[in-house]
Amino acid sequence: MLERELPDDAAVLGLDEHTAALVDACRDVVEVRGRGVMTVRRSGESVVVPSGESMSLTDLRALVRGEAARRAARPADEETGSAVPLATLRDTVAGCEQRFEAGVRERDAEALVQAVLDIDAAVAEWAGDTEGDEGGTEWARGVMHSLVVRLGQTASRGLVGVEVHDAPEATHWRQGAS
Repeated sequence: MLERELPDDAAVLGLDEHTAALVDACRDVVEVRGRGVMTVRRSGESVVVPSGESMSLTDLRALVRGEAARRAARPADEETGSAVPLATLRDTVAGCEQRFEAGVRERDAEALVQAVLDIDAAVAEWAGDTEGDEGGTEWARGVMHSLVVRLGQTASRGLVGVEVHDAPEATHWRQGAS
């Protein structure tokens, strides 16, 4: 609705939270870094540039002026060290939970410990971010704490006879027959 109020020759450049557009006028390059994307919007059309990609400053100016509807994205310059977009905290923690469950099934104590340590590392990485992030660090710490408790229960029983039974609302642990 607000876009209609803009002059016809106006464009909007948007950056997601935790995302930066690094402009190097000397090299004629714009690099997108962080967890999100850069969006150039003009006349109701959007062009999205994901993190880890770059475009020339000349191409960006053309998008803003409406001279180019699309542009070919290219990977960011490797010598700059542009990172691949990071997963959300929720994605990372969910992956760790899946690896934990697989570790229980495979009776792999090292995988259980690594899954918990990876959640701890993700919480530390995201700790400076706002709690508005999907899931938030408190949620991730809660998951990590529950996995530590389950790790302790598994360690006290041993991995040899542990079975996992999925119920609709919870996972139940019991000592199985060997």
